[in-house]
Amino acid sequence: MRSRPTEAKFSIGLVKVLYWLVIVRLTVSDSIYYGPDVKFLDIVAQTAVFNKITWLAFAGVAAIYVMSRFNKVIKLLQSCNPMFLIFIGYAALSVIWSIDVGVSTSRVIHLYIVFVSCIAVALVGGHERRFQEVTRPIVTVLLLGSLMLGLVAPELAITPPSAQDSSSLWHGLTTQKNQLGSLASFGVLFWFHAGAAKEVKLWAATLWGGVSLVCLLLSHSSTSLMATVLVCMFLILFFRAPSVTRRQMPYLIGVFAIVILLYTFAVLKVVPGLDILLKPITYLTGKDTTFTSRTEIWDIIKAHIQLSPVLGSGYAAYWAGPLPSSPSYVFLQQMYFYPFEAHNGYLDVINDLGYMGLIVLLGYIGVYIRQSITLLKINYAQAGLYLAMLFQQLLTNLSESHWFFISHDLVILTLATLCLAGGMRASRASSNTNKGKPLPPRLIKNRKVF
Repeated sequence: MRSRPTEAKFSIGLVKVLYWLVIVRLTVSDSIYYGPDVKFLDIVAQTAVFNKITWLAFAGVAAIYVMSRFNKVIKLLQSCNPMFLIFIGYAALSVIWSIDVGVSTSRVIHLYIVFVSCIAVALVGGHERRFQEVTRPIVTVLLLGSLMLGLVAPELAITPPSAQDSSSLWHGLTTQKNQLGSLASFGVLFWFHAGAAKEVKLWAATLWGGVSLVCLLLSHSSTSLMATVLVCMFLILFFRAPSVTRRQMPYLIGVFAIVILLYTFAVLKVVPGLDILLKPITYLTGKDTTFTSRTEIWDIIKAHIQLSPVLGSGYAAYWAGPLPSSPSYVFLQQMYFYPFEAHNGYLDVINDLGYMGLIVLLGYIGVYIRQSITLLKINYAQAGLYLAMLFQQLLTNLSESHWFFISHDLVILTLATLCLAGGMRASRASSNTNKGKPLPPRLIKNRKVF
C-alpha cells in the first residue's frame, strides 16, 4: 500500500534533480579556469566526452520518465502553445539546409533534451506552482554560490578592470557577466513575485531577492538591470491595481507587449523614425546609440541574413566558433574579437531560421500572451509570473541572444510554456466543473493539473 507514494516521491525527486542538473550544466563553466586566455578549441576537446556522457544521461532519464506517462504527455502537448511546437520542429527541419549540418544537429539534440526534460517536470506533481517551486531554488543556489565564489576566490569569479571598462565585472559561477546578469534577473523576479503573491514569508522574499539583486548589480549587465526594473514595475501594477483596473489588465498587458516590440523595431531600425524611442533606454542603461558597438555586430549579421533571408542558415549553424571554416570568423577579421552571438535574439532567430522563423517566434509570443490572459480568470497571480518571464525575455533579447539559445533562459522559458499549458487544462477543467467561475484560492494552491 505504501509503495506507490514512495515511488511517486522518488519520481518527483529524480525529475527535479534532472532539471536542476540541466540548468547547472548550461550555467556553470566547462572549465574551472574562467580567464580570458582559455582557448576555444582546447575547451571543446577537453569536454567533448564529458558533454556527450552528461547529455546522454539527461536524455535517457527524461525519455524513460516521459514514455512511461505517454498519455499524459499527449494531453499536455494538446494544450501547449502550438507555435512553440512548430518552432522546435522547424529548428529540426533546418538541418536539411544548414550551412553546418554537424553544429545544427548537435544543437537540435540539445534543444530536444531540454524540451523532454521540461516535459517531465511539467508532468510530475502537477500542481500549478510547479514552475516556481522547482526553478526558484536552483536559481537562488547558483546566485548564492556565485557570491561565495567571488568572496572566497575572486580570481575565479571576477573579471578585473580593463582599458575598455574600469569596473570589476562579476560573472560568478557563470562564464561571463551577461549570463550572471540574466540569471540574477530571474532570481529577482521570482522572489519579487513570490513576495507580492504572498507565496513565501516576507523575510524570505527580501533575503533571497536581495541576494539576487546584489548579483545583478555586481554583474554590471545593464540590459538585465533595465529589464528587471521594468518588469518589476509591471508586477507592482499587476498586483496593486484596484479591482476596476484589473478588469482592464488584458489591455494593459497588450499595450506593454506592443511597446516592447516597437522598441525591438527601433533597435533593429526596421521602421524609420523610431530611433527617438531609444533615447530613454540609452539614458537608463548608460549605453550610447550603438549599444556598446553592438550595431557593428548587427550590421555584419544583417549582411549575412541577405544570403538566405527566408529560411536562414540553419539552427545555430552560424556560430560554430572562431574557426576559419565558419562564416562567423569574419568578426575576427573585421572587429578583432569573436562575440559568440549577435547580441540580439531577434536577429539571431532571423539569421538561423530566416523571416519564417521570426514569424513563428512572434506567433509564439502572441499565443503565450493570449494563454496567460486566459489564465488570469482562474489564477491571477500565476498568470502574472508567466507574463513576467516572457516580458523579461522580450526586453533582454534587445541586446542579448536568448531566444532558443541553449542556455538557462531556454530551460526556464520552456518550462514556463509547458506549465502554462498545464494551467490552460486546469482552466478548462474549472470551467466545466465550477460553471466557469474561478476556484477559491485555497483550492488553487495545490490543485492538480494532471
